[in-house]
Amino acid sequence: MTRLLWLSKYKRMGMSRAEQISAFTKEVDALVKRYCLEFDLEYIDMAGVLHEAQFYLLLEAAGLLHEEDEEDEEDF
Repeated sequence: MTRLLWLSKYKRMGMSRAEQISAFTKEVDALVKRYCLEFDLEYIDMAGVLHEAQFYLLLEAAGLLHEEDEEDEEDF
């Protein structure tokens, strides 16, 4: 399963692209706020995780992320 599949539920809701972006932004903001309150993470830690997510999204968007790459990650 790719990382982008969970976003497909918003497409089925008939939301415009702008509405989808707004919903995604609100969810990310809420998640960051929650982790700031509930966990003892430094901002640099959270930024690093978000940067990694960005990296994988870009790889997938460019068609450079393959199923075998994801399977290799599970081995670690």
